[in-house]
Amino acid sequence: MINFVFYSRANDYFYENSGIEWDMSAVESAYAWVENSIVTRTDGLGKWQASVFNALLEAGVGPDNGFTLDHVQGTKIGGSTFDDSGRRHGAVELLSKANPAYLKVVVHAIVDRVIFSTSKSLAAVGVTYHDSQGKHHVVRLRRGGEVILSAGAIGSHNFCY
Repeated sequence: MINFVFYSRANDYFYENSGIEWDMSAVESAYAWVENSIVTRTDGLGKWQASVFNALLEAGVGPDNGFTLDHVQGTKIGGSTFDDSGRRHGAVELLSKANPAYLKVVVHAIVDRVIFSTSKSLAAVGVTYHDSQGKHHVVRLRRGGEVILSAGAIGSHNFCY
């Protein structure tokens, strides 16, 4: 989960109960890629963060897990998308590690439908979308490609219906 400044991995329950056969080595590689690119392990908590952290512990939200990127019960210090200099690192920075020859980024577009494979379970093979001019587009993957959908906090709920 990357949500404004807080980063945490999904919990095991999600993987075990999603109905998807996850390639956990690919999941771990993806986590490492994101964490090495935009996630910071802070040197220490600021006054506000320390106050909230201590208040949660005093209220009985335990155990104290210290720093961890794992999704665990209790109170923890997670990763941040702000570095210790106060600079925010966004998901857009992940594009700098991509091979531009194999990447097509579309902005100001609204996805109408994700096209799923009829032969592989739960494999996206393309999308239909309309651009800011209202023009409809259908995009399909090349062999070995991936569909990556991205949204900010506003509008991301539309992925859920």
